[in-house]
Amino acid sequence: MAGGSALVLLYDSRCRRGPLLLGDDPRQPGRLEVVLRPTWDTYVNEAKPDVSYDGALQLRADGTPSVIRSYLRFDVPNVNGRLVGVRLRLFANAADRNGIVVAKTSGVATADPITWQTAPPVGELIGKGEPVERINGWKSTWRP
Repeated sequence: MAGGSALVLLYDSRCRRGPLLLGDDPRQPGRLEVVLRPTWDTYVNEAKPDVSYDGALQLRADGTPSVIRSYLRFDVPNVNGRLVGVRLRLFANAADRNGIVVAKTSGVATADPITWQTAPPVGELIGKGEPVERINGWKSTWRP
């Protein structure tokens, strides 16, 4: 897995704790958060459509000179409670004035490992983060 990625699910205080490891969110009293690590991640490169980057130590994303997209998969558990927000945390090692763009895929990866040619198409936009100005720092994209 590429280091440092996490999906943070935020639930209201009526959430039952059950078997999941939930913690009170210190930033928002009365809210509980679940932190998930990706179960799978990779990236694909338009300039090298037959190459798989499965097992790469870091994820990449770029729009020029060729498009590079990262894919992450999370196993989201069933939790009794109302989901009130989701935050994707990524560690940025380069600046990007466009910020992080997060989208669903419009299908499931049918090949393993995936390449540019076999990657699922980009679907609905989920969130967009602020520009990445600080190099070697955490960056989040939030969706209430």
